Amino acid sequence: DVRLAEEFKAGHVAGAVSMPMDTFSPEGLVKAVMEDVSAGKKPTVVFASSQSPDIDVNCALSFISAWEEAGADKTTNLNGANVAVTLLGGVVYWLQQYRADPALTADYDAATWDAVLKKASVESSDVGSPA
Repeated sequence: DVRLAEEFKAGHVAGAVSMPMDTFSPEGLVKAVMEDVSAGKKPTVVFASSQSPDIDVNCALSFISAWEEAGADKTTNLNGANVAVTLLGGVVYWLQQYRADPALTADYDAATWDAVLKKASVESSDVGSPA
């Protein structure tokens, strides 16, 4: 999750790790993922920001470049999928769908997110509506 640490603390995908963009290290993440792979794990690398595409895409591309520089093939399957993907719709969409499910969403703070999600819901329902 490449959002600000404060945003992460107010709600995130369960099991996600906070790696704010301003301190994100693609090389550090590559090292951690390679250690997991060496240990027989199959990590899933999903980049998330508030609304995708956003900074998540830039971080994913930086990670893939660092992955290749480390000698790995960008098509290497980590978990039966591409080496890195982004969370479609971002965390805002995720929270709209799954905020009430503690198995999927951790640390949801209604005071922080309810107004944001309501606004996002209204904006998405206006798409394609006549002006």
